[in-house]
Amino acid sequence: MTKTPNPEVPECMDRAERVAREHSADLVIATDPDADRIGGLACTSPDGKGDYRVITGNELAALLTHFKLSRLDRQGSLPDSPIVITTEVTTGQVTRIGRRFGAQVVGDLLVGFKYHADVLWQLETTGQYGDVRGTTADFVIAVEESNGILATAGLRDKDSACAALLLAEAALSEKRQQRTLVQYLDELNRRFGYYRNEVLNLVMTGLEGKQNMARMLDTLRQNPPAEIGGLAVASFEDLRNEDGRMGPLKGDTDRAARNFLIFRLAGSDGIAAKVCLRPSGTEPKAKAYIEVCSDPRRPNMPESEWLTLCAAVDARVQRLATDFLTKALATVGQTPAPGADKLSR
Repeated sequence: MTKTPNPEVPECMDRAERVAREHSADLVIATDPDADRIGGLACTSPDGKGDYRVITGNELAALLTHFKLSRLDRQGSLPDSPIVITTEVTTGQVTRIGRRFGAQVVGDLLVGFKYHADVLWQLETTGQYGDVRGTTADFVIAVEESNGILATAGLRDKDSACAALLLAEAALSEKRQQRTLVQYLDELNRRFGYYRNEVLNLVMTGLEGKQNMARMLDTLRQNPPAEIGGLAVASFEDLRNEDGRMGPLKGDTDRAARNFLIFRLAGSDGIAAKVCLRPSGTEPKAKAYIEVCSDPRRPNMPESEWLTLCAAVDARVQRLATDFLTKALATVGQTPAPGADKLSR
């Protein structure tokens, strides 16, 4: 048996990778047992002889958003005002891609596909959601960072079956051009900006942990840091604020879902960043979502300069992770354990 059935975790594809190597496969696709989330490994070589690279949930979101929009556009069947739906903690590359195709992007949802479904329901019943106007016929794709994709309005939850078809079609399209999905992702970074998205888990178990987690978020909302990782906090948003964009709380469930803090950081040198913090709804931990992104690669920009910019993004992610973890735990009198700020790569 596989080590884990969770497609967000690369180990879930360990056995599949061995089979893929034996057959020089271009792509490995995995789902969880109820087939709502999808994961993937892409071969780095068009002949299937190279190494295999994990496609993260954020990368799947960007890749499949671009692939479906571009295919519909090429076929002349893209709606006049297409609609793309994503969340506050999913890579902002999705928003840049959607706008390139003239899409209306709902990009600030809370975590959970029930919020994507609510957008579709409101479009279906009222013809609008916030500033977005249209119907479910205008819907193209809905995505989230935790490996959830919805590509048809006929369903109202993430669906790995349709996502797997899209991913396989994208891999085949690249194969016919003697390219790989890894090259596709690299091209998206160059066209829309290099995005690095990471999640830090602040584990706090037991009753004391639950109390500390509540105290940590309340302290940070009452006294948000002025800077994180050397970058000034340009704006701070507490989604529980009833005077904010989400309006009055609708009850205890809404109050729990909106226990969500957003720190947008001042950009510099063509690099922007933000940090979001929320408690997990299913596990005894808080999640810090860190995003750092560059501007798109400029025309005629030397390759060395582009790679230096990408390296700067990677370095900034680590600085933010280390400093935010330290600041957040300090609110409850704790210090990070060694390696607690370790990122995915």
